[in-house]
Amino acid sequence: MYASEEDYKRALLLQPDNVAALHHLGTIREKIGGDRLPMALQDFNMVLKIDPDYAPAFNGRGLVQDRLSKYEDAIYDFSKAIKIDP
Repeated sequence: MYASEEDYKRALLLQPDNVAALHHLGTIREKIGGDRLPMALQDFNMVLKIDPDYAPAFNGRGLVQDRLSKYEDAIYDFSKAIKIDP
């Protein structure tokens, strides 16, 4: 476990709906890759459940989809991020 990942998990214990912490946790997990990619996808999905117009989460989720070779889903997410925040 990476220290930064643990820090964001602890922050989320205090504030479970903290969009910034969830987004950063997803970003860290996307960068780590491997077995963390499904967790990153969950993090970005949770952000979008809390704030459906949070463009950075669509971008982050698109990056994960790309790494999982889910290209159509990635295109959708990147397009949605651009539509929300050109």
